[in-house]
Amino acid sequence: MNAIRELIFDNIIYAYWYGWREVGYVFFTSMIPVLELRAAIAFGPAHHMPWVVTYLAAVIGNLIPVPFIILFVRKVFAWLRRVPALGGLVDRMEAKADKNKEKVLRYAKLGLFLFVAIPLPGTGAWTGALVAAMLDIRLKKAFPSIAAGVLSAGLLMTFFYYFLANAFPRVSYTRIVLALVGIVLLVLLVVWSAKKLNNKTGN
Repeated sequence: MNAIRELIFDNIIYAYWYGWREVGYVFFTSMIPVLELRAAIAFGPAHHMPWVVTYLAAVIGNLIPVPFIILFVRKVFAWLRRVPALGGLVDRMEAKADKNKEKVLRYAKLGLFLFVAIPLPGTGAWTGALVAAMLDIRLKKAFPSIAAGVLSAGLLMTFFYYFLANAFPRVSYTRIVLALVGIVLLVLLVVWSAKKLNNKTGN
């Protein structure tokens, strides 16, 4: 109980007295596409922020744009079509999404979760929300998967920046991330292979 009380107390005191500027930086950085949660959490340990404060600010900030993207991105695309230079790009994006729509919708929840949870360039809440909107996945179905992915990605990046980086200061960050991604991809490949084998055996 003392440890829990100290954890809560320390974080509240930090946010209230010392760190509103830093908390705001993490919060708003996590809302920016491309940067998102991955870059926001890196700011925390560099400014001696408690990991709980960094994690919560980054997760909340990263989730705020998601409903707006899912609900309104189609209208934005319709507006972009009026610009000759951008209309073709929008058409190609929608055609590609429609081509794989049935396959993706079959595994929509798991697919969106994994897409957001693995913190790589080109993935994240923004891209996950765009994919959901392009495939007409409704907000009430898409948001829980995206939120779970953001929570998982946040935990992974918090562990990486606050604990793993301190434990192995001489190990390259890039190598650690690539190793984690390789493990995830290997697990997915094994699961996919097992399903294909089961389907062939069943037939």
